Amino acid sequence: MLPLYILFAALWLPGPLLTLWNIWNVVSGRKNTGSFEAAAFAIGIFLSLFLYNMWDPTHWDQEVYNTLHEPFSAPHLETLVIFMAVGFVSYAFLRSNLEKARPLGAVVSMAGICIGILVNLAVILQLYGSVDNRVPFQNLMFQDVLLMMLVPFNYLLLAVKLLIQAERRQRKRWRERRAHAEERGTEEEPDKRAYKNSFLNGWNRALADSRSWLLHSLLLALPLTCVLVGILLFLGQRPDSLIRVFTETSDWTFSMKISPFPAKQF
Repeated sequence: MLPLYILFAALWLPGPLLTLWNIWNVVSGRKNTGSFEAAAFAIGIFLSLFLYNMWDPTHWDQEVYNTLHEPFSAPHLETLVIFMAVGFVSYAFLRSNLEKARPLGAVVSMAGICIGILVNLAVILQLYGSVDNRVPFQNLMFQDVLLMMLVPFNYLLLAVKLLIQAERRQRKRWRERRAHAEERGTEEEPDKRAYKNSFLNGWNRALADSRSWLLHSLLLALPLTCVLVGILLFLGQRPDSLIRVFTETSDWTFSMKISPFPAKQF
């Protein structure tokens, strides 16, 4: 029995403990190190994939007993993974280059983070749909679903915090540039040779002079999404795969399919 308890603790404890630690740091204003966050997300993603594979959920059109169907449609899962990866990569870039990132690079990464926030929020809502009334607490799958919600929850927590930090830093730089211009009668010019392309340089200078980067990142999120969808089309995905990955399921929040063999009641 002891090895079983050790395995249970190894699967259950890291996620909740790291989540509580992140919440405490956000509330208290303390900063995590980049290495700590990278390790925490790596552990969380590994445990989530492990639990998902152990669960091995079935497609919506198959009969299941004392469990639920897959929460994400397998044929469109690649789209979900790519969009979530873009969110995590964008977060990692801005997190490690918050002080030295060029305006254009910072805003593009903020747009990727905004996309990641929306996708991870959708994942949480999709998983939560089974927790409230379908899976009893004594069933182990209830714990598995909760654990799989921890990685997107922590991403939301830290991503929103990072966006606020980036926005505040840019507003501070904008005020400093305005004060410098009033004192000396000239305004400090951003690097005119930041990029070889003149269009990118012009955009970079405009963003450097912008008071708010968050608005620009929200506007950029839509064309960035279109670019990602175009790339995924070449990989065999559909234009609406990001929607179908949630809706072509049964038993979950955004599910639009009804299983021909409904899951037996617990």
